[in-house]
Amino acid sequence: YNGHKYIDETINSVLNQTFPYWEWIIVNDGSPDNSEKIIKKYVDKYPKNIDYVVKENGGLASAKNEGLKHIKAEYINFFDPDDTLPKNTLREVYRFFNINKLYIDMVTLPLYHFEAATGLHGKYNYIKKENHIVDLTQEPYNFILSSAASFYKHDVIKNKRFNEEMRGAEDTILNHELFLDNPKFGFVCGNGVRYNYRKREAGTSIVDGLKQNKKGFTTILNFFEKIDINNLKDFEKEMIIYELRSRIFNISPECFD
Repeated sequence: YNGHKYIDETINSVLNQTFPYWEWIIVNDGSPDNSEKIIKKYVDKYPKNIDYVVKENGGLASAKNEGLKHIKAEYINFFDPDDTLPKNTLREVYRFFNINKLYIDMVTLPLYHFEAATGLHGKYNYIKKENHIVDLTQEPYNFILSSAASFYKHDVIKNKRFNEEMRGAEDTILNHELFLDNPKFGFVCGNGVRYNYRKREAGTSIVDGLKQNKKGFTTILNFFEKIDINNLKDFEKEMIIYELRSRIFNISPECFD
């Protein structure tokens, strides 16, 4: 939605991958900008790889849910329209999954900011900087929430849906559900693999919008109210503290006037 400034760069970061077997469901969430014209240029060139879907505007969670209806691939990622991947990323993720598929349902990448902010996202500071399996029963503080920087087995996510009432935290609920079923996931960072997350200079992303939006705070509270607080796993406690702290620090005080 309204990402026409970045779409060429984003799409080309996948076209340039050394792994040749990929499919892309591009969901146009009722974007009024020049996105469609740009996207159709690639659809015409790669009709077997790109499935283009147009829907009425419903928000990020709604767009992701629409994309899930069309996916046929073995592994799934929810790529943001303004981010990029190093060219060997898909190959390295696929290789790690194939070696460890009996133990994990999810692989995640270190998330690095670029543009208005740079460097590794603070959430990844305590994860060992090598390819390995993270076990949340041993490292409850190393939970990961980003579905953009993560890849999932089709079989475990095909019937899942993002909560469309959420704004900017739909990843939290989805990954929380997956971690309850399997607290182990892969972390892939070798050979320069990473997820390049654009922190926009203009501050126009959905995450930036949360700073002025009370709904981003209240919906995560509603989610936590549904958790059995008398039987919390350690990683759930860490997740609740992290989410509440993030929103208290980021949401503007005037939202609560």
